[in-house]
Amino acid sequence: MNDLGTMRRWRPTDLRIGAVVAVVLGLALLAFILLSGGDDDDSSSETGARQVTVEDLQETAGSRERPVFWAGPRSGATYEFTETSDGSTYVRYLTGGAEVGDPSPNFRTVATYPLDNGYARVVAASRREGAETTELQNGGLALVNPDRPSSVYLAYPRGRYQVEVYDPSPERALDLVVSGAVQPVR
Repeated sequence: MNDLGTMRRWRPTDLRIGAVVAVVLGLALLAFILLSGGDDDDSSSETGARQVTVEDLQETAGSRERPVFWAGPRSGATYEFTETSDGSTYVRYLTGGAEVGDPSPNFRTVATYPLDNGYARVVAASRREGAETTELQNGGLALVNPDRPSSVYLAYPRGRYQVEVYDPSPERALDLVVSGAVQPVR
């Protein structure tokens, strides 16, 4: 009702505006899902972060169907390895005396998400306004999401995974990926 106590009639433009809002919200949700890369999935439970050596990482990676990515050895870092129930793996480089399980986001992290469509998701996300992509060796594609510049996502056409490289410095994250330092643990 309006101030005069009469009913307001819906106009066709009201329906069009509502439809536009619904489409925009749907696209925003789709973009969030595409760019999340599985790292925000609360349905995955952790199997526990643990301190590992390079040899431990090699042994763990060798027992997996999908690769476990990392950014190579780093002097002075303690390696933390976490695996979730969905098979996602995280290699964190703890520095400055930080202990395993430290909740701070101040550490380089390389996550490997098991996704049969990882490459397609990176390609789809690359179409988002402001997204920056870089072609990698072996046909890979790296993506920087403007909303999360400290994370670089990468995938390869025949890979059944997607990798996220996080570094507190957006420039370092991208440099690690472009330089080829981010590789499967061997």
